[in-house]
Amino acid sequence: TVSYKHDDFVPTCVLVLLMGGGSSFSAGGPGKGIYSRLYRKVLCHNRFVFSAIALNHPYADGSLFTFNGSCPPPDLGNLAKVFAAEIGAMVKEQFTEEEVARAKNMLLCTLFMNIETRTIALEDIGRQVCELGKRESAEEIRTKIEKVTIEDVTRIARNLVKTAPAIAALGNLSALPSDSVLLSQIQEAIHSSGSSFKFWSR
Repeated sequence: TVSYKHDDFVPTCVLVLLMGGGSSFSAGGPGKGIYSRLYRKVLCHNRFVFSAIALNHPYADGSLFTFNGSCPPPDLGNLAKVFAAEIGAMVKEQFTEEEVARAKNMLLCTLFMNIETRTIALEDIGRQVCELGKRESAEEIRTKIEKVTIEDVTRIARNLVKTAPAIAALGNLSALPSDSVLLSQIQEAIHSSGSSFKFWSR
């Protein structure tokens, strides 16, 4: 996906929090993301899933948008099917105003809670000056977050599948389907409702 210098970086961050996720066990407390898509549709309905979370790793020339999950080795095939279904749903299903508003509010909360800590605020200033050559205030970033629309998030989600995803796994992988099978599952999930959306070629 886009780098942290790109105009679409903030909408990408909103998409990450909208997809959300976490682990099957949480100690509780606010802001755990239990209303995010991966939590509601994966963790709450599949007992074999230990964790399922969407993350974005930004760099100066691009970023890695990932779906990370863990489960018992025998259930790897099932986990792959679940993730394929959620990637397909992310691309073809319409996001709701409620989902996008909640994700934007979570991002705003994260931003303003972090800058209350002086060490984090100073680190943020240093990173911005080193990487961007300037510092954007929290209010400037807040304005960018509030301007994100459903159309922005939908466009980002669909851009993610314009190139073939990379697949990485660690552990006992005897039950993990081949790369070709995994990619086919994602493509089938995207087109299961007759969508004509174009993505990477096989």
